[in-house]
Amino acid sequence: KTPDNKDNQSSKLKLLANLGSAYDHQGLYTLALREYEKSREIAIALKLTPELISGDIGSMYKKQGNFALALQYYNESLAARERLGSRPQIISALLNLGEIHQMMENSEKSLELYKRAVELSERDTNKRLICSSNRFFARGLFYQNMYDEALTQFQKTLPACDPNFNREEIADVTAQMATVYASRQDFVRASALADQACEIVSKVESPELRSRVLAMAGRIYLATNQIEKAKKVLLESISAIEQMRSNVAGSEEQSQAFFEHQTASYQTLAELQLAENQPVQALAYAEAAKARVLLDVMQNGKSNFSKAMTQAEREQERGLNNDLTALNTQLFNEQTGQKPGKTKVDELVKRLDKVRLAYEDFRIKLYAAHPELKVKRGEAKTLTLAEAGALLPNEKTALLEYVVTPERAHLFVVTKAKTGEPKLKVYPLAIKRDELAAKVEQFRSQLAGRDARFGKLASELYAQLLKPAKADLPAQTRLVIVPDGPLWELPFQALLTERNRYVLQDHVISYAPSLTVLREMSKVKRESE
Repeated sequence: KTPDNKDNQSSKLKLLANLGSAYDHQGLYTLALREYEKSREIAIALKLTPELISGDIGSMYKKQGNFALALQYYNESLAARERLGSRPQIISALLNLGEIHQMMENSEKSLELYKRAVELSERDTNKRLICSSNRFFARGLFYQNMYDEALTQFQKTLPACDPNFNREEIADVTAQMATVYASRQDFVRASALADQACEIVSKVESPELRSRVLAMAGRIYLATNQIEKAKKVLLESISAIEQMRSNVAGSEEQSQAFFEHQTASYQTLAELQLAENQPVQALAYAEAAKARVLLDVMQNGKSNFSKAMTQAEREQERGLNNDLTALNTQLFNEQTGQKPGKTKVDELVKRLDKVRLAYEDFRIKLYAAHPELKVKRGEAKTLTLAEAGALLPNEKTALLEYVVTPERAHLFVVTKAKTGEPKLKVYPLAIKRDELAAKVEQFRSQLAGRDARFGKLASELYAQLLKPAKADLPAQTRLVIVPDGPLWELPFQALLTERNRYVLQDHVISYAPSLTVLREMSKVKRESE
């Protein structure tokens, strides 16, 4: 055992922080957070500056959707780094804070922090810092719909990025530029840049970045009617999300917060299936976007998935995970060192690819030998149309599931025919997410303030959200509604029909988080009776 002196503890602190970074890079957030917390405890014991590690912990919470905790840790980190006066560390902390304010929709504060980071980076010679600062500032401009300014800033960013050591930054910038061109209806350039981003990100280990870049590319390919390419990258994006999902640290609420920000690929795949006239598959992807975390908790809580595996399988999986972690640590250290070597980096990337393929091969064989593991690990398929139909007690009940994307919305309606067979119809709804969110917020404010003018919005929202499916919803039909996005805040029962009657006067209304979860709840109820 090594003596527990200060030098050894300092070395251990650095080792744990590097190990946490490697786990973070793989999307293993539970393990990353554990190592960061250990290193923070050592920093406190040595009377160093534990707040320096707060930035890493804040990043864990940001990636899992817990923005309040991320903000707290990021503020601690910035204060500590400003006390130390380290320009590179201050820039990093400003970028972290800017991003979390952007995610919390504090756009002005976000841009202010990004500008400070850019100004500081211009006094530095570190290309990585210059690249990151310009990239985050450009992204902030983009989310403010300042597309021309964003594009100019993105174009400044690429020359500062070294293609050998800044692959992640280049992939992110290229995908963001593709999105800017798409928003300007320049789909030729958008598609070409999406191709480049997908090629670069295929060589990146970070599942978080892969999922995000591939989701952006998928939307562009769908908009340009490149259906097969869209399907391929969206499925790869979902694979990366699923890789991260089981490694979220904390409670079920943490898992839910993480997944709320990872649904774009599922929704785009639902749209893609509708474009191919495959409504049943579209409903399955819509369900996958909603049911994941609740379904995990209902099926198995936080159970130990490895119990069904043999000792040899557990050891093999542990060995492959250890190999991935070790190689990621080496790659991270090599890329962030003072003199990174291209030959060494390329060799590590090749070894990582080989281990990843071995791990994927292991998983395929594992699930073939233990099909129950696929269910327990949350990788089972969501409900079928027949299972949705089984939730309908009679012809007087209808299941309504909404999917709301940035550009449009869809309403899936499941009813039962006289023969007992389930019927599925999909209605496109001509309303964008932001417009819908604004209307819902205004309507709720009018109701809360007893504003007599609420009737106009109540009628408008009914006409946009329920009237298209009126033929499937005769009076006295019981409606089971699965909302999405801003519709979770809408009291459907208070909407007004064209006959000036509240929806509640014609229908009994109930809500469900998803049809898949409703299916599982029904199973639990039957088993308890």
